[in-house]
Amino acid sequence: MEWREEMRIANLFTLLNLVAGFLAIVFAENALLASGLIFSAVVFDFLDGRAARMAKQAPSAFGKELDSLADVVSFGVAPAVFGYVQIVAVSAYPSLLAFSLVILTIFVVCGMLRLARFNVTNIKGFEGIPITTNGILFPLLYIVGVSPLYWTGFYAASAFLMVSKFKVKKL
Repeated sequence: MEWREEMRIANLFTLLNLVAGFLAIVFAENALLASGLIFSAVVFDFLDGRAARMAKQAPSAFGKELDSLADVVSFGVAPAVFGYVQIVAVSAYPSLLAFSLVILTIFVVCGMLRLARFNVTNIKGFEGIPITTNGILFPLLYIVGVSPLYWTGFYAASAFLMVSKFKVKKL
């Protein structure tokens, strides 16, 4: 199978998710732009499934893997880089920066573990919060004005909840 055979409309939205996540990393120092790009990735992630249903396209293994890879970038790495840049901008404490870097690394690892578990299990709904939740939570923290000094706690909680056995209904 050639990858071009798998390029369906849904996968184009998945690639837009990836592009938005990558650009959020590139522009992480511009908090408003990065927040908007991360949130845009959420919209594209939602639209890929909607587009597949509207086009009556059956899910494919290629599409599932592509979606997970895009999600690691957009909802794992991009929020972590965004958070680190914002924390660096407001903190003069090297120990807080080091601690935050450890938590952010764990956050990315937990996001990847959550997606890998999702891809190999057939559980109805979700086990642990979906990684996409991060694409809403962290831009929202910035927009409502929560100081980045408190974000490390949110990243730690999200990391824990992503790999937890907590059941979440699929919307």
